[in-house]
Amino acid sequence: MSTAADKNAASSSSNANAAFPRSLAQLLQRAKLENYHTVFTQKGYGSMVGLLFMEEYALESLRQNTNLKTGHLARLRRKVLEFRIQLLENPVLAFRVYLEQAK
Repeated sequence: MSTAADKNAASSSSNANAAFPRSLAQLLQRAKLENYHTVFTQKGYGSMVGLLFMEEYALESLRQNTNLKTGHLARLRRKVLEFRIQLLENPVLAFRVYLEQAK
């Protein structure tokens, strides 16, 4: 028998899954930076997971290589941090993302 807490946890988990981007295009769209998708992929930044786990120096290289505006980089950082937190709070989601990217 499931409790209300179990149902809330399951609902929260499925909401996080639905809100989590499944591609670079979705990540950029949620950051309102979709116009950078083509240049990101052309310059070799086509992996959503790669972008999520970039070190600070790599983000600065991305900014320089793609002519990403400073304010847009700040927006991207905030969105990436938001998605990293989702992965930390939801190990099942983190594992699913790992499996999807390993294909």
